[in-house]
Amino acid sequence: VEMETYVLFVINECGFCSQAIELLNKELKEYKVVDITNDLNARAQIKIAFDWPTFPLIMTKKERTLHLIGGYTDLKKEIEQIAAG
Repeated sequence: VEMETYVLFVINECGFCSQAIELLNKELKEYKVVDITNDLNARAQIKIAFDWPTFPLIMTKKERTLHLIGGYTDLKKEIEQIAAG
């Protein structure tokens, strides 16, 4: 059984990006960080492809399928809902 992994597209000096990583560490969640700080083309393409204007852009990956969660606040809500059962 493949575990759910979070995928975070982040940029440097982004407070919400750092908070998302801290939250996942605290909750012992598996995640992968994709730093796109210096890749302006990737940043533009991701915003268009997922219709998401800001970073971090957070997704979950399970069985080779990506699902958009959103940003840091969305991640926090999702983790709180999981914890609540």
